[in-house]
Amino acid sequence: MKKEDLYMDDRGYLRFKDSKKTIHRWIAYKYIYKPNKQKYILPFRKYQIHHKDGNKTNNNVDNLELYIDKQHQEIHKDLIKEQFTLRVLAFWGVIALGIIGSIILFLIIIF
Repeated sequence: MKKEDLYMDDRGYLRFKDSKKTIHRWIAYKYIYKPNKQKYILPFRKYQIHHKDGNKTNNNVDNLELYIDKQHQEIHKDLIKEQFTLRVLAFWGVIALGIIGSIILFLIIIF
């Protein structure tokens, strides 16, 4: 697999130029699904491929997991909740630092 044989689609996934197949699905089929077929009860096309680290271009077999659609949606729903929580905490942290900074500045000015 050479870089010149691949392209990135408009959703950020790497694909083969000659067949338009996504790299992550090809790798998941060849190295996860096919060798462990007895573990998977559904046909491969019924599975979503999850990138554990969230990086769509990291198609290392250790970074890929197979899930049915509902499971995959739950994972991403949980990730979105975590990201939202972190953003809210960061926002309030900045606000708190601003308030503390203002108090310190006020104390410096009056003393």
